[in-house]
Amino acid sequence: MRNSDAPLFEIAQEYLPGGTLGILTLPNGFKFMASSGSGAYIYNTKVEKFIDYLIGSGSVLLGHCHPAVVEAVTRQVKKGTNFYVENDKAVALAKEVATAIPCADKVRFVSSGSEANSYAVRLARAYTKKDLILKFEGSYHGFQDYAMVSSQFANPKVVRAIPSASIDSAGIPKPVAKTMIAAPFNDIDTTRRIIQKYERRLAGVILEPLQRTVAPKPGFLQELREITGAKGIPLIFDEVVTGFRLAYGGAQEYYGVVPEIACVGKSFSGGLPLAAVCGKAEFMDALDPQKGYYGSTSDERVFMTGTFNGNALSCASGLATLKELRKPGTYEALNSYGEKLRERMRETFAENGIKAQVHGDGAVSGFTFTDREVVDFRSEAAGDGKMKEDVIYGLLKRSIFAPYKLYNSVAHTERELDATITALDETLKAINPIRIAAN
Repeated sequence: MRNSDAPLFEIAQEYLPGGTLGILTLPNGFKFMASSGSGAYIYNTKVEKFIDYLIGSGSVLLGHCHPAVVEAVTRQVKKGTNFYVENDKAVALAKEVATAIPCADKVRFVSSGSEANSYAVRLARAYTKKDLILKFEGSYHGFQDYAMVSSQFANPKVVRAIPSASIDSAGIPKPVAKTMIAAPFNDIDTTRRIIQKYERRLAGVILEPLQRTVAPKPGFLQELREITGAKGIPLIFDEVVTGFRLAYGGAQEYYGVVPEIACVGKSFSGGLPLAAVCGKAEFMDALDPQKGYYGSTSDERVFMTGTFNGNALSCASGLATLKELRKPGTYEALNSYGEKLRERMRETFAENGIKAQVHGDGAVSGFTFTDREVVDFRSEAAGDGKMKEDVIYGLLKRSIFAPYKLYNSVAHTERELDATITALDETLKAINPIRIAAN
């Protein structure tokens, strides 16, 4: 047995690949071991407090340990956590999600956004009886083989020419890339040409309406909807980030564009594993097991199940979260904070003589060190990555935890905003003279 006093990071390094739970890594001197959270703050094991813009990768939209979520989960855990069969919390949540999301005639719950996107693509392929899917370069739709092509994790130095898709992970069979093609986000002319060329093979088009932190240009989503609609190609919105975050009806409400299928997650989960596939009945009805079950030869049924689908604990958390989000003024406050954060960041970069683009929409923000407008994956990838790392680490030294983008929550207030901008200004003033001298 290991010494119980051994540092947690040493234990993590020994038993977790790379000492991490996923892809988020920080260098020595900046490593972060979370212990607890409260509202807009996260605490490490030293009980040091940080303003949290990671907020569980966006899954804690109300802030950490919101009283309504804590109460709902505590009440449910005493009744049971998982039943696999239908339960009252899952049915109530399905009704609320279907009522909120414009495209949602019906809903099927899963545990993660990755699962939701995988099933959404399967539904589109089953409906059209075609295989090819168009995605947008630099988007992230989860961990599945098909999704890890031309994603945000693509190496910008080796990406293939549009519309060919490049594989972004070892272990993915090369033929998978042939089932995917890629288009540049915000370039409707190129996208139209690609769709016209491949329309007879296209099973669907999937995209993040807000791609990572890059907002759609005015008219881009509307024109994409018109093109796909005219050609009978299913449009899939990956709203794992934007669903219930930009507005109660998600990006569909916020941007006024309705797809055939959508995936929601993160924001309505209250921090527990929960996501959903939502869509028009003609797509979702393929999930009905009565269309065929064990041994069936039917090509109408889409197989979809999971031990934790509709988990009562997660659904109780989701119901409590949505009740809070429905309160008047919630989204006005969320989006106002995001707008103020982006504007004050722009001002701070300008005051320090630093060329940077601040992008995002609603309660999602990001920044790139470049003098070019950031409109897609390649323009963002062309930014100064080292400078961005220096700023992220500088903010961390000043108790701002924003390791890759900035999600603001309901719990973030003017106090956190002022502290964030002060920390950014101090960070830039500390970095800039060193960089100038080095050049």
